[in-house]
Amino acid sequence: MKLRKLVPILIVAIFLVSAFSFMRTSFVKAESQVIHVPADYPTIQDAIDSAYPGTTILVAKGIYVEHLIISKSISVIGEDRDTTIIDGSDASIVISINADNVAIQNFTITKSVPRSFDTGISTDRAKEIFINNSKIINVYTGLSFYSSTNDVVAC
Repeated sequence: MKLRKLVPILIVAIFLVSAFSFMRTSFVKAESQVIHVPADYPTIQDAIDSAYPGTTILVAKGIYVEHLIISKSISVIGEDRDTTIIDGSDASIVISINADNVAIQNFTITKSVPRSFDTGISTDRAKEIFINNSKIINVYTGLSFYSSTNDVVAC
């Protein structure tokens, strides 16, 4: 009697297993990308432009004369705060951030030609910006946050 009750259950179970075995399942593996400057790209901005959201950009020590525009969720990490320098030269803002979840770490941010109203790092409607172990020198305004929330500055 017990065997008669189990047979329909086993038949249904075998049917379900065989039916699902024909279904194709696709898995997406999320991997974070790491880009090295200058080994992979000659400038930090080139690395930023090529990066996918979630990418970590590791910057070797040196002086990088450029203005950075960050519009995607990435991390930009210098090798050493005192020897990894971003020099904004003539730009009015050295680093412009207009994306959420951006990290800037281990840099000296400066201007070789400081002028009135220059800014080291400016955020525009960005949230969860993390600035760590960095120093900003030779600019009129070090940090500027416009409509930004949940930001952390730990210099």
